[in-house]
Amino acid sequence: QKDLSTNLFSGTTRKIAECTPRKSHSTPSCDQPGMPVHSAISLDECQHAPDLSGFEATASIPRYRNLWLCDAKWFELMRYHVREMKDIEGVTLSVFIRALNRHYKNTMDVFTPGQNTTGVFHMSFTMPCPIQDTRRKVHFYYVTKKGTTVNRPTEVGLKFTEINRQTIVPLGPPLARSTTTTAATSTATTRTAVTAAASDESQPSKRARVESLLDTESDAYYWKSPEAAKLFLGIDGSLKRGKSKQNDHGEDTFEGVDIEQTMADRIRVLKSVQQEVDGWKKIVYTHDVHDACSPSDVFILRQKSLFLSRAYELALDKMPFATWNDCCQQAIDELSVFGFTLATYSRTIATWNQSFRKFALFPHPNPLVASGLPVEHPVFANFPEAKNKLIAFARENLETLSVDSLHAFVNDKLVPFITAGTTNDDDDTPTKRIIRRWQVKLPSPVTAWRWLHSCGFSYDAAKKSFYVDGHERAENRQHRKVFVTNFLTKWEPRCHRWIQIPVQELPGMQLSAESIRGGYFYNVDGKEMVECHVDDKQIFMDRANGATQFGGWLSIRRDMALKPLIIWGQDECAFQQHRYSPKQWVGPDGTRAILPKSDGYLMMVSAFQSRDLGFAWKLSAQELGIVNRKRENEHYVDMEAA
Repeated sequence: QKDLSTNLFSGTTRKIAECTPRKSHSTPSCDQPGMPVHSAISLDECQHAPDLSGFEATASIPRYRNLWLCDAKWFELMRYHVREMKDIEGVTLSVFIRALNRHYKNTMDVFTPGQNTTGVFHMSFTMPCPIQDTRRKVHFYYVTKKGTTVNRPTEVGLKFTEINRQTIVPLGPPLARSTTTTAATSTATTRTAVTAAASDESQPSKRARVESLLDTESDAYYWKSPEAAKLFLGIDGSLKRGKSKQNDHGEDTFEGVDIEQTMADRIRVLKSVQQEVDGWKKIVYTHDVHDACSPSDVFILRQKSLFLSRAYELALDKMPFATWNDCCQQAIDELSVFGFTLATYSRTIATWNQSFRKFALFPHPNPLVASGLPVEHPVFANFPEAKNKLIAFARENLETLSVDSLHAFVNDKLVPFITAGTTNDDDDTPTKRIIRRWQVKLPSPVTAWRWLHSCGFSYDAAKKSFYVDGHERAENRQHRKVFVTNFLTKWEPRCHRWIQIPVQELPGMQLSAESIRGGYFYNVDGKEMVECHVDDKQIFMDRANGATQFGGWLSIRRDMALKPLIIWGQDECAFQQHRYSPKQWVGPDGTRAILPKSDGYLMMVSAFQSRDLGFAWKLSAQELGIVNRKRENEHYVDMEAA
């Protein structure tokens, strides 16, 4: 038995020279249903022992890990994935169980956290075998990452049976674990075969190339194959001829590209889309430097990154023993539980991969950006004055703007303006082609509507708002000059905002004639005087407030034939009887308060204020306190005016 268990884990297939016969027992086996099985097999009947390095290779496949699989299922999987197992005579389930239990006997029954260092756990129950329904002592093995804590199952039942019967199905071609050649010999044979295939004029099929790689060592070769490079990176050309290179770490790759590492990097970028506010810009063509993506486009890009990153993770974990279609469908099934339904068919994710794989970027949702055309219409790019005219027309007629009025303006004024500014040469530029087309057919209403949208205008629901942007209109700029001139030279001199001071009194106010800028100097009966605005110095305002009723004197430069002025400011505030929030609370059963159909009576309060008399609305001390408390800790743009 010692020689037998040694041979099972030796990595080779050796003949057993000396074996001691044992008595047989009549416990049924899954190897041959209905036939007796030897729990202690007669070793004279066993010519060879299986290579259980194949068990370790089978257990390394992610699909078979972290599940309680019975001995018959493990034996079936190992015979499937290791071809040599089928050619060894006398290797039965009992031999496999005995060797496995002997090899891991010190750790596999230990469920104490941190004590099981192999990652292989064992439990046995007397029950019907999940594979053949024959009642016997069934051994269950659980393979996981070394050091992982596993809870001991207290009972078995339908769950264990269903897992072994339905869930675990061998996927992909078998793994040929050569037991007669060394790893170095296998690698050399593989490279020779690949080189020969590259030099042969008749290229082998894709399936033949994949199986030839899988037949040599393991599934790791798939991620160095041209098929993987074409599927996930879109790399073509020399890869079809199987040319192999080494990366910076000396590992065999195609064209020096580490496909697995590249996939891991792309998964990290795709996940950052959900982790950063502008993370979606990393995966779109031009990174949306033109801000041409709509909120709907951003929503779709975020979901695409979610589906594709999960499908890539499953591909790294399961392929080539699962197909790319299987990985896409599993990603859809997992994410649909959380309400992500942008993709419902595996082909959808496969199509996204085709557009993403080559440059790790999705095409831009805006067709102009995606096709490389300028975002701005070429006519506007060459005639910015035309764009300004279109914007000016839309702003001036914003209240009554319609597609019909816009279309009439474009055809009657804008197109003639553009054509008048071009020459009649035969240049074949895009702009000239467009203008020549207008000579045959003028722009349609849809074209005019698109132009307006490209200028930033949008058609939205009517709602209350305010927008003031008429300050720089030509008529306003002209009126501004007239208003300022009249206010400073005609109106303000008639207001009580001035002070006249003898020049000899300036030193007593810690001032000098040179320090007063803008003052008006004059003589009264040989006495030199200066007139200043009370706003020029704080001391002027304090003196005027203490000596006059209105905070200053009239200017001596005013028109004496005109009466003094008091300039008033006015504002109003409207109060409605039934004014409610645009939203309301609704009960669990859908009940809500019944609101009036109209806003009811309206009351408007109008208030006046002047510099001379102050706020005309008389406030009580209590009301003034309320106003001042409301203004506390407020930050105003013009603190002095506030």
